[in-house]
Amino acid sequence: MNSPFFSVIIPTYNRKTKLHICLDSVLSQTFINYEIIIIDNGSTDNTGKMIIEKYRDSRIYYFWQEGSGSPANPRNQGIRKAQGDWVAFLDSDDVWHPKKLESVYDKIQSKTEADVICHNERMHDQLNNKFHQISHVRIANDIYKSMLIEGNCLSPSATSIRRSVLIDNDLHFNEAPEFAIVEDYDLWLRLAKNGAMIVFINKTLTDYVVDGGNMIDDWVKYINNLEHLYKYHAFTVQDFEPNKKKLHNILQAKIHFYRFKKALQGKMYLELIYELSQSLYKSPFLIPKKIISKIKSAIG
Repeated sequence: MNSPFFSVIIPTYNRKTKLHICLDSVLSQTFINYEIIIIDNGSTDNTGKMIIEKYRDSRIYYFWQEGSGSPANPRNQGIRKAQGDWVAFLDSDDVWHPKKLESVYDKIQSKTEADVICHNERMHDQLNNKFHQISHVRIANDIYKSMLIEGNCLSPSATSIRRSVLIDNDLHFNEAPEFAIVEDYDLWLRLAKNGAMIVFINKTLTDYVVDGGNMIDDWVKYINNLEHLYKYHAFTVQDFEPNKKKLHNILQAKIHFYRFKKALQGKMYLELIYELSQSLYKSPFLIPKKIISKIKSAIG
């Protein structure tokens, strides 16, 4: 039997009622040379029983393990078990459009030097039944520098990676607790820092589902761990800015600005003033336009 071209890695935890929608979107792909590796991160809702009873496809491999607390470990386990030339990540509450793998495959054939491929997404807010287009396309001479200073432009369910790039460079999702929720952002940064060629497809090929159960909803943990990520990359990883403290201040200003936006939304005025002053103190020229825009939006 020939090896699959794609290994689709799906971490899941207590998603029995939604996982089948995610799985069906993979099984409906127009490109069929793939395997599906489901890493169950400690589910207690009979997810495995559902898969056994509902699916008979030999391309599906299901593994249960004790819960690790974040998707980092199950994604790494999926990479270790993968047989495909490329790994494609899919969160168990997200949905691929039918031509997702075909479009990625075509891009790989036309852009043979590509190591990482990402496309656009449509955010589906199920709580409010709203949709929002998300463009991940980024044009930059130094994609690592751009992603660190200007923000992340990749997303797990929209990203595929040449497996050999991960294996040869010993790159994986950081499983440390202080990287939880931002472990994907950290890996994208380290891929870019290691010279991986990141290519974008300007098509919407995934529905990124927000339903209130996503890990990103833990905003406090997210922002604290993002602060840790910024410190790690500013002082340990990056080498484009010799004044590491200066760069860290710029990134710290971004953290304070995110907290300022949260305080603005919650009408927490004392916190709002503090975070705004700290952001301007850390980097007075980074975000004035953003601040003005947010204030006008809130007033409006």
